[in-house]
Amino acid sequence: MHIAAKVQNSKSTDVDFCREYLNKTSKETLAPPPLVTGQDLIQAGLKPGPDFANLLKRVRNAQLDEQIATREEGLTLIGLSEND
Repeated sequence: MHIAAKVQNSKSTDVDFCREYLNKTSKETLAPPPLVTGQDLIQAGLKPGPDFANLLKRVRNAQLDEQIATREEGLTLIGLSEND
């Protein structure tokens, strides 16, 4: 569930909710390692350039919003696959 939805469902104040959430949530959950890296894009045959940042940001946002959870899902999201 996205953090904004959790805040809306919380009965405590926004600040209290955020403090509680940060205290009980692991660092791995708050800032997990990226599912897809620039190296993955290079291995898929893409050349480094301005679009790299956009592709990586798209995957990272989906990961942090819990829309994807695996490297394969990240690659598929941007139109690649592990076999590319």
